Amino acid sequence: MGESGALAYLSQTLPTRVGQKYLLSFWLANPGGTPPTQFQVQWNPNNHTTNIIFNQANLPAMDYSNFVFTVQATTNQTTLKFGARNDADFFMIDDVSVIPQSVPVPTILSPHLLNGSIQFSYIAVTNVQYQVQYRTNLVGGAWINLGAATAATTNPTTFTDLSASSTQRFYRVILVP
Repeated sequence: MGESGALAYLSQTLPTRVGQKYLLSFWLANPGGTPPTQFQVQWNPNNHTTNIIFNQANLPAMDYSNFVFTVQATTNQTTLKFGARNDADFFMIDDVSVIPQSVPVPTILSPHLLNGSIQFSYIAVTNVQYQVQYRTNLVGGAWINLGAATAATTNPTTFTDLSASSTQRFYRVILVP
């Protein structure tokens, strides 16, 4: 890809499943590295907004480097779009893949008391949304959300229930679609 003066685009529409997370991977090289250059990746740009997941100007000369992103489908047909400008040379892109991401069931690890609070860690995938819930018995009743759903930034992820009282609580962590 070596358009001069403006971005040129290469795109493909893929069959996807609403709510499913995908692992987008590709290899990119920039043999010249002479500005001006720009490389852009869009996920589902024909949605109501343009979803630019990568946009870098004046990339230096580089051998093939692997770029990996976690993306989520919002429709049953999703477009992947690459834009490139390289006035003096060209970009080389190879081995593009979009595969459904299997997310392991979150597993709670080592709960313990900490200054009157309950703290535990759970197995998580970075950028995946999780919701911590509790209830006071396992016989029945609804699970109650503890705070808002949050995207994991580490694995494992640590959670502290500051409102834990002297009553017993049972915890679970669920994936948020």
